[in-house]
Amino acid sequence: MTRVTVFPLRPTLVRDTRTMPSGAPADDLGVAAGCIRPLSVENTVEDVSPPDRLIRAMRPMVPSTAVVTDLHAHTNRSDGSHPPAELVDIAAALEVGVLAITDHDTLAGVEEALARGRATGVRVIPGIELSIKMPHGSMHLLGYFTDPAPAPLVGMIAGFAATRTERAEQMVERLHGLGLPLDWQDVLDGAAGAPLGRPHIAEALIRGGYVSTRKEAFDLYLADGGPAYMGSDGLDAEEGVRLVLESGGAPVLAHPETLKLDDAHLDPFVGRLARAGLVGIEVHRPEHTPDQFARFGALAGRWDLIASGGSDYHRPTSPHHPGATGDPPLSTDTADHLLGAVLR
Repeated sequence: MTRVTVFPLRPTLVRDTRTMPSGAPADDLGVAAGCIRPLSVENTVEDVSPPDRLIRAMRPMVPSTAVVTDLHAHTNRSDGSHPPAELVDIAAALEVGVLAITDHDTLAGVEEALARGRATGVRVIPGIELSIKMPHGSMHLLGYFTDPAPAPLVGMIAGFAATRTERAEQMVERLHGLGLPLDWQDVLDGAAGAPLGRPHIAEALIRGGYVSTRKEAFDLYLADGGPAYMGSDGLDAEEGVRLVLESGGAPVLAHPETLKLDDAHLDPFVGRLARAGLVGIEVHRPEHTPDQFARFGALAGRWDLIASGGSDYHRPTSPHHPGATGDPPLSTDTADHLLGAVLR
């Protein structure tokens, strides 16, 4: 089957016109059972009690139109602040009908989110955001699955955690060399068992009184190329794509702007990944400007990729709420197209 991507004069959704297997129920597409209609607080089950103040603050920003789809969100199983069930509750209250859990280098939050999705009617997509080794910029690769514990990926997660811990230790050592004797145990305690990342180091810097905010921690020390930064020493790009495919998943390039590549280098890089089996690229993100939307959408069209996206929500102080995917928003059938790409 072929994928048709149309770009009219006014940027709009990049649509995949392939059809799913005839009569395939939602469960066959690898997502939690349950409806995918818009869900408001009034029609959730009685035991749903998301943080009311947070919901009230976010709801005016949510369009009350068709099913909202968000394919990029984090829980406290990596560097988010909400437990998986609470994140699903928040999504339900904000009328997000399809939510992918994409924690960094772990699937630890997926089962809890799936169970809550069945209770609230939110269709939860099992996912992950893999750290990729790059000589420049930074790259993350999203994977979406029909199985909450896909092999061989699930067997490699312990190794990912060890790699992240080693990298975090090296960054803490660099901070020591900069005159900031951060307590390593405090970093570990703050992560509470989640795979270690720069946000956990940033929080430890705040607790130690070295900086006031996460932004300050990144601006001064932890941003790509910063004095305490250490690049990922994990999978390379093609290895990541192959791992997701071999695990029955759909690989999608996350936030392509963080690659820090101009068009002359980004286009052949994406083409190389497409030939390796990349299925999609994030086009619909709330921070994307019209120029970025057009640029990354054009890449999707040129390399026959599905235009995906999401809010990349982490915590209440995040700049964007769950369900925010930019203007125009993410197509409601994107999850089916991504999962269908690896089922055909």
